[in-house]
Amino acid sequence: MNLWRKAIWAIIYTYLVNHAELLFYCKEFSSLADKIEEERGAAYELFRQDESGDRLH
Repeated sequence: MNLWRKAIWAIIYTYLVNHAELLFYCKEFSSLADKIEEERGAAYELFRQDESGDRLH
């Protein structure tokens, strides 16, 4: 019976560790996506200024 208990705890522990890693990676990708969106917005703003002739050459 003790072996079954250890096996069940090992499965639960593995699930929790993997789930925690998944949450960590989701958070990291979310912040990376925010940074990419900011850079994309800045690049679009430069493109828009260049197209309208607002920027000095």
